[in-house]
Amino acid sequence: TFLVAIFAYTMGGVQDLPKGITSVGEAIVHQMGVQLLGIAVTLVWSAVLTWIILKLIDLGMGLRVREEEETEGLDHAQHNESGYIF
Repeated sequence: TFLVAIFAYTMGGVQDLPKGITSVGEAIVHQMGVQLLGIAVTLVWSAVLTWIILKLIDLGMGLRVREEEETEGLDHAQHNESGYIF
């Protein structure tokens, strides 16, 4: 995503510059800022929604098994099977 800023203006030409931008270098730096903003917004959006989803799951059914099930082993506690025969 970040490299779009470089490739967008090195493949085009001076005629493709946005209004108010006078050089290809200035256009690349401007577009890098736009791309970084997009990356930051995407990271924050993903983190916030992931947190909300995890909280909803935790309220509904919980994210962890009981401590007794952990000690016993999840193969036996949840599936009534032995994962390893010793």
